Amino acid sequence: MKLIGDEAFNEYQKLKEKNTPKKVKLQKYEPLFKIGWRYACPSCGCGVGANIYDTEYTDKYPYCDNCGQALDWKK
Repeated sequence: MKLIGDEAFNEYQKLKEKNTPKKVKLQKYEPLFKIGWRYACPSCGCGVGANIYDTEYTDKYPYCDNCGQALDWKK
């Protein structure tokens, strides 16, 4: 039986964590808030969800476009 190494196990843990949905946060970074982002990714802080000024970003996507973190939009 072959055991996985520590490095492979750590990579698996990171991927599992990223794929587990996390609740979005209210945007606290003022420059992003001012340009229309109301919510932030819980992992990287990037603006996610609908942007009130940009019609291209109107949906609540299940993943962050920047880091790939799974997002939970339930209130």
